[in-house]
Amino acid sequence: MHFEVPTTDALWQAYLDCRYRNLYEPFGLPRGVNTSELDSPRSRPEVMHGMVLVDGAVAACGRLDFQPVHAAGPSSQLRYCAVDGPFRGSGAGQMLLARFEEESRSRGLNRLWMEARVAAVNFYARLGYVDIGAGPTKYGVIPHRIMEKRLDTPIPISLI
Repeated sequence: MHFEVPTTDALWQAYLDCRYRNLYEPFGLPRGVNTSELDSPRSRPEVMHGMVLVDGAVAACGRLDFQPVHAAGPSSQLRYCAVDGPFRGSGAGQMLLARFEEESRSRGLNRLWMEARVAAVNFYARLGYVDIGAGPTKYGVIPHRIMEKRLDTPIPISLI
């Protein structure tokens, strides 16, 4: 199991497929909803795409948006985070978040926040994220909660 940035066309497509398959397909939403304007160009300084691969398969994926100027202080926003069904419980999601937290800290960003799907709130809470309130219901069918974690303290070794 290892972290990788999707730099090739094949890895990029596998990354987008993971996002769609896990985040939107279960709700019958069309394929185009799994991307945004911040996905193009793929490589840009304010965004980091990442995935965890297991034997060549995408086990987890997500995007980190860097927000050095934010009302709540220098922050990163986690977006499009998913762990593919067969890999849930394998540590792939923890590895992805640990890498994103590490990258945020290295850029001097001391807060990571997200609009977490209600179904994932317990996963994030186990990793130290705090539920701070109601989030949007996207596409009228996917309820979210706003969660955040202060990055002023290191990741516990047990989570790496």
